[in-house]
Amino acid sequence: MMWGWCDGAVGVWGWLWSLVPIALLIALMVWIVSVLRPRETGARPPGEDSAVRILRERFARGEINREEFESRRRELGG
Repeated sequence: MMWGWCDGAVGVWGWLWSLVPIALLIALMVWIVSVLRPRETGARPPGEDSAVRILRERFARGEINREEFESRRRELGG
């Protein structure tokens, strides 16, 4: 009868301690996903901005001819 107050406390702590492995498992899964997920590095040739890159892509697809490409590239400063 003297230990009655402890039984409730141990039950609560036991319930909380049962959540620790679940929380650790979730944290481990989040960490694994963040490590394995490919990251966009944004690697571009040095000094090339997006406008010149788009211009090169349009030239490569044949949307613009060489003269138009050279003219626009000079205007962009690339």
